[in-house]
Amino acid sequence: MRVIRNINNNVALCLDSEGREVVAFGRGIGFSKAPHDVPLSQVERTFYSVDASELAALSGIGAEYLSCAAKVLDAANALTDGSYGTGITLTLADHIQFAVETIDQREALQLPILCEVRSAYPLETTIGDMALGIIERELGVRLPAEESASIALHFVDKRTATSGTADTRAERAIDDVARLVEETFDVKVDRGSFAFSRFSTHMYYLMARTKALPKPSAESAAMFRALERESPLDYACALKAKPLIDDGLTDDELLYLAMHINRLRSHSEPTKDPVRQEPQQQAKS
Repeated sequence: MRVIRNINNNVALCLDSEGREVVAFGRGIGFSKAPHDVPLSQVERTFYSVDASELAALSGIGAEYLSCAAKVLDAANALTDGSYGTGITLTLADHIQFAVETIDQREALQLPILCEVRSAYPLETTIGDMALGIIERELGVRLPAEESASIALHFVDKRTATSGTADTRAERAIDDVARLVEETFDVKVDRGSFAFSRFSTHMYYLMARTKALPKPSAESAAMFRALERESPLDYACALKAKPLIDDGLTDDELLYLAMHINRLRSHSEPTKDPVRQEPQQQAKS
């Protein structure tokens, strides 16, 4: 296999024997200066039909998370007789990395949707449960049990996209929130980008949560106050987005929404001078 562009030390854009572009993953395959040839025995995974935005995202995803996501996909396909293609690996790896890197923050949040997702999507929740075991074994990190629901929704999202049964109300709400982000921060959100795909998955997660919510924990209340103080525009944007998703969102859910609004706008191109967040500016509910 011919490496034509290194993405990082373990991921490279290659040409296969038929001249087709393919992203290859394997320890050290992107270490040498391109172009160069690598033996197939060194290639652990290949991904076809990867677009430019996904290529850009790959450079920020650790090899250990790609490997872990690939093993989750293997387990999912073993359970479902090969229902899922390799395309889900990148978004899943990105999610696992984000979950691991923000575990302290996420443990303070209370978004108890596990029972609801388990009831609506039992097969995908089983995949999510298996994923938590794989993540603990491969990465040495025990994620909260609720993460199985979040991972399950990655597989639900892939199935609905394939079958054409996507929730149009949810799609409309997500697009409305994206437009709000554009207006608030003077950015252009690329609906075809990896960042928007990631944002959409997390918004589906938020909208799928149960209505029987507990009171916010002391930890999340402190995080919410810090959000108001340190990121007033993200907080204000989340408040404006609240009725677009559900007027009943709790402070915990607003925290989750604001966190992903911040992530989406930071990966979007400014349309003019970037909006500044002044620490002394306080958003009012």
